[in-house]
Amino acid sequence: MSIKIKETVTYGLKVILSTKHEIQIDPEEVAAVMEAISTGSIAKVRQGIINPSYVVAVVEDVKRKQDFIENTRYDKEKRGLGMKRLGNVFSDQKLLSNQK
Repeated sequence: MSIKIKETVTYGLKVILSTKHEIQIDPEEVAAVMEAISTGSIAKVRQGIINPSYVVAVVEDVKRKQDFIENTRYDKEKRGLGMKRLGNVFSDQKLLSNQK
């Protein structure tokens, strides 16, 4: 039996596309995005699907971090738990149902 250690999320990132859209990602999704960029294949992340042809940059999501700091200003215990992970936009949908 393996024990999973929950990593505390202390920052968020976003992928900026040439179409002017921005897709938020968590730190553990960066490897999938970088792999997609290097191979030219699409990347499925929690907040959407990224076509690497349109990726301009991967940058820190400063607004997400500022919101987290503001929302936990008076609750140091909650701040210590880290940021909430992004929700999965595909979790309730039958999209990509043949993929795991």
